[in-house]
Amino acid sequence: MVEGYRGGASTNLLCEQYGLSKGGLLKILQEHRVQMRNQPMTEEEIDWAVRLYSEGKSLNAVARQLRKAKGSVWKALNVRDIVMRPFTR
Repeated sequence: MVEGYRGGASTNLLCEQYGLSKGGLLKILQEHRVQMRNQPMTEEEIDWAVRLYSEGKSLNAVARQLRKAKGSVWKALNVRDIVMRPFTR
């Protein structure tokens, strides 16, 4: 996993290959002191996030489906001027 990431593989691809959650993979990479790359959401991923959120999925559900951090999805939706629903518990 470490060598794959250092070789350019995306975290999403590695999660899929090794059956790990994004958090689990990031923890392993951090334990091995791997320098992380900034991987912003693509326009296609943002389009997908907008569609899912607009269909009523929660921010958490959208983030899980896209295998992105909730904060990244929130930021992307805000950039697109999507009106955010109130948080519920």
